[in-house]
Amino acid sequence: MSAINTNLGLNLGPLVVIGATGLLGQALRSEAEKRGYRINGLARTGADMNLDIQDTQALLDALDQLQPKYIINAAALINLEECEREPALAHAVNALAVKNMADYCQKQGVKLIQVSTDHYFTGDGSAIHDEVAKTSLLNNYAKSKYEGELFAQTLENSLILRTNIVGFRGWSGRPTFIEWAIDALSKGSPITLFNDFYTSSIHVKAFSAALFDLLEKNASGLLNLGARDVASKADFLLKLAHELEFPVNHCSLCSVHSMGGVARADSLGLDVSKAEAILGYALPKTDEVIAELAREYRERLNAIR
Repeated sequence: MSAINTNLGLNLGPLVVIGATGLLGQALRSEAEKRGYRINGLARTGADMNLDIQDTQALLDALDQLQPKYIINAAALINLEECEREPALAHAVNALAVKNMADYCQKQGVKLIQVSTDHYFTGDGSAIHDEVAKTSLLNNYAKSKYEGELFAQTLENSLILRTNIVGFRGWSGRPTFIEWAIDALSKGSPITLFNDFYTSSIHVKAFSAALFDLLEKNASGLLNLGARDVASKADFLLKLAHELEFPVNHCSLCSVHSMGGVARADSLGLDVSKAEAILGYALPKTDEVIAELAREYRERLNAIR
């Protein structure tokens, strides 16, 4: 894997975001446009160009037409149950498509930014994990995303970012985790909070801004990019409820492993010190992430009144 470098002075050029209509894709597009990039979004529907990244020829034809200088891959199959039911689909979307992007980038001299996951660590509670920490691939989602990392790392100048993002997507009938949680908390619906599932969740807008800061420093290699501390899902949502002045008497605590079903990692805390050293600033703490989520929720609520 290539070393991290921070050469300054990139020229803004054509940028392709794959998975452009999702939670991260929307935030990336907004950030790119603010910075003056010429951007084209690819997704299955609703994008500048619509295609399925499993269709290799369609993907390569689109890239040949757009001639990007940078490709950010924000597309993934993230549903753990679906990845277990359809391992070939998980491999095609999360790994093989990345290989095809990496092959294209190698031939054309394009920089690839691969957005990865934090679902690699388990059994050590709220510990933080650096980029060389031992991984545990407990399910097909983790296996396929890790394979995608390996394909991206075949490029000398690729940037691979492990993360856990939260935010608002605005898809009717398909809420993000935060959209679902706020809806349940605001309505007083029974909700189970996991007190042994730990993450370094970062707001999608902060992640996107940091991604472009890293890109503009020409950073490469594998980096963790999340909040600079760790919180359990229970603590995270209880703090969010407090920030929004929602009651929590309908909430109950339990173990993430009480769900049964797909084996899942539970200790997803990330050590982000290497990214912070390159960025030259501190990434947000969990309390800041929660405050931004609350602010954005109120803003969205006021907009529809």
